[in-house]
Amino acid sequence: MFKLSVSCILKKEFYMRYFLVFLLLVTACRTVPRTRYVPVSVQRQTDVSMTELIAKAKAGDAEMQFKLGMMYEVGDGVTQNYIEAVKWYLMAAELAYVQAQLQLGLMYDLGRGIPQNYVLAHMWYNIAGITSSAKAVRLRDMLAEHMSAEQIAEAQKLAKEWMAAHSPTQH
Repeated sequence: MFKLSVSCILKKEFYMRYFLVFLLLVTACRTVPRTRYVPVSVQRQTDVSMTELIAKAKAGDAEMQFKLGMMYEVGDGVTQNYIEAVKWYLMAAELAYVQAQLQLGLMYDLGRGIPQNYVLAHMWYNIAGITSSAKAVRLRDMLAEHMSAEQIAEAQKLAKEWMAAHSPTQH
């Protein structure tokens, strides 16, 4: 009788371990789509100092604005600061820099440096997707699954307004 109860306990532990592993896998699969995107790596430019980088960014160089945003987002050469990253991404996104638009959508999506806002995240993903970013389209579509029809319509309206205000004929 004692062997039987030990055997039952061991079986229960065995099945419990498999069940816990199964739960961990299901949980991991469920959360991966919302958190798997990792920003593109920031390439160091050894011939450009931080002072020059900031000067070029302030002068309106969208690529340098984006690079500064990446540096602040990941803490590469500067103290990590999501608010500062959003500031630089927004500047570059306003200059129609697609990668910045994508990153800005991600910052709104995850609430990094700014309050989480699915409507604005969808808007920026939509703008980046219209111009060429397949990744933005995938992220936008995944986000839309968590939004109401009204929120999606508002995001699309904002994206259209932004595109109209930033079309080449407006400059």
